[in-house]
Amino acid sequence: MKEATSPKEILSFHIEWAYDLGGSEPSGSPYVDPLAPYVRALREQVDTGAGRPPGKNNAPSDIYAKVGLNPIDRWGFQGEVLFDPVENSFTVGAVSGEYKKDDDHRFLAEYRLSRDLAEDVRGTYAWRLLRWLRLQAQVDYSVKNGYISEGGVGMTVYPRSDCWNVGFTVDRKTQPDDTTVKLTFGLKGIGSVGN
Repeated sequence: MKEATSPKEILSFHIEWAYDLGGSEPSGSPYVDPLAPYVRALREQVDTGAGRPPGKNNAPSDIYAKVGLNPIDRWGFQGEVLFDPVENSFTVGAVSGEYKKDDDHRFLAEYRLSRDLAEDVRGTYAWRLLRWLRLQAQVDYSVKNGYISEGGVGMTVYPRSDCWNVGFTVDRKTQPDDTTVKLTFGLKGIGSVGN
């Protein structure tokens, strides 16, 4: 018999919906009301980003749902959706899968779709190949535009112990074009600095 075992979450489900008895009046402002329910604010952000005019007076908001599944240790899957019940259409949808032993041994793949705004695939990879060498990479690919919108690769060296490390990272963005090279020095428990 195992002692001091904690319960494991295998399945999680969250759903959110807002209903205003008087309806939701559009403000006409390009700014999203920070005090609005999350489901309304998320929809307004997508509409503003896509350049759509403010919507009509709606009492029901979109329905936001998020589900997580962790069938076995180290593996996790997530899905989320923002559904418009009035127009009977999806505003945002995403699905992802991740393997994570720890921060030094993980990979993640995600597909995200925002109606009329973006369609992206994202990947993250970090692996400690040797005791003293960790490699990491991250890429965001815009399916809608057909190019890599953001990406980065790096490596971290742990000389002699895990107490300190030296890292080198190259990050690239395409909107606007920007390339950043970083050299960092880290101390365990304190953090890292560099530029």
